[in-house]
Amino acid sequence: MKVSSIQQIRVNIKDMLQVRIHSLNPFKIITK
Repeated sequence: MKVSSIQQIRVNIKDMLQVRIHSLNPFKIITK
């Protein structure tokens, strides 16, 4: 349970970072 929760948190952080990068540079979405 703990491991899965940690992985979920990592995924959430990754998504947040990606969203920030995309918001700063929309062209990144195309080159994803």
